[in-house]
Amino acid sequence: MSNNSKFDDLLTQLGTSKWNIIYFLAASFWVFMVPPQFISGVYLAPAVNYTCRPPESEEIVQISKDSCYYSTNGSSSVGLEDEPCTEWDFDTSVFTSTLTSEFSLVCKRDHLRATYQSIYMMGTIFSPLLAGYLADRYGRWRVVLVMQLVTSTIVISLCFIHSFTFIVVARFVLGTVNLPTLFILDIMRNIQEESVAAAKARETVQEGSEKLFKKLSRFLSLPGVLSNRVITVVTVIVCLDNFAASLVFDGLNLSGDNYSADPFLYIVLGGLMEVPGYTINGPIIDRWGRRVPTALSFIICGILLLTLTFIPSGLSWLVVTLALAGKVCISGAFQIIYVYSSELFPTEVRLQGLGAASVFGQLGSVILPYITTYLGPLVPWAPSVIFASLSLMAGVITMALHETAGEVLPDTITDLKNIGLRRNREKNVESTEMEQTRYKGGNVQE
Repeated sequence: MSNNSKFDDLLTQLGTSKWNIIYFLAASFWVFMVPPQFISGVYLAPAVNYTCRPPESEEIVQISKDSCYYSTNGSSSVGLEDEPCTEWDFDTSVFTSTLTSEFSLVCKRDHLRATYQSIYMMGTIFSPLLAGYLADRYGRWRVVLVMQLVTSTIVISLCFIHSFTFIVVARFVLGTVNLPTLFILDIMRNIQEESVAAAKARETVQEGSEKLFKKLSRFLSLPGVLSNRVITVVTVIVCLDNFAASLVFDGLNLSGDNYSADPFLYIVLGGLMEVPGYTINGPIIDRWGRRVPTALSFIICGILLLTLTFIPSGLSWLVVTLALAGKVCISGAFQIIYVYSSELFPTEVRLQGLGAASVFGQLGSVILPYITTYLGPLVPWAPSVIFASLSLMAGVITMALHETAGEVLPDTITDLKNIGLRRNREKNVESTEMEQTRYKGGNVQE
């Protein structure tokens, strides 16, 4: 029995304890700090109606339909001359003060609204590069404490920065240093493992050094998640599932302007929809496993979002209802895929696999703002089609994975390969039995 299996058995025997309660409360607090930073773009850099305000000294003939240019009588025989607008009057009926109006993020600067959102998620991609190094060098609790202090300082400082360039830089740093909330499960599990191990026996310095050397050697070696065909298929599918889940889940969070006339109500309802999406998953995966519920959640979400493209804009209540129903499904898929992914990867490459899946998920979140914020206003049906297509794709390819519920989890890549060979043998046996049954049935009829 491996050390990880022994550790899991020990935790099962210990059950719920004071440590688990402390862990739950601490993790809840840290995770609570992430969503406000992610969805802040909905309120701080929204799409706002605006009208060009040309200089009073100019003889204005007309203003372009998009309010990005105005025409004046030229001083020569050329006729009308188009001049770019440099000032605008913004609608304050919904949002009284935003980055959009303060820094004129419209017309040629409209893409900066998406950049404001995307740059934060881009920063989170660099978190894995810092987490392991800092935690091993300075200790886990020190990293958690310092990073939370830095996060709080940056968030407060953003209220007093009057340069959009510095705001974008601060957002990138905020995403980068907010690593404890992304790796808290792994960090706290390591602390728990060390605490339980210390309670059982005190390891010598030499043994600890040998373990550290082995971990470092595995980290610096070629990716084990691509070492053979079986593990490669698992890695590719899990990465694509995480990419789709992140992009669709976050996309529905940021689509208040596209699906509802009231972005505030939409965000509240969207958050409430996550409650059933999270809570009903436990009983479902215990009874029906991981693979089928994950695939069905993706597929149903894709069907609902694809239906949105055929709903008339006048039926806003139906649009919101379908979007929120899709939010329930993708929330469920997002939660199950976390459990499913950790069970699919063998113990020796589990961190590599989950790290790769996390990076793909973050890439989806980086691309997303340009779909919802930039592409959405230009082609209103495009975000729904993209979300639906990714969900349907994820649901179909998930069926190619093996079920892990009730199975002994693999410790090595060889164990995973043996699972694949066993599945092939079982399929061959079933096919042979079916052929024999048909053959006997045919003989009986004759």
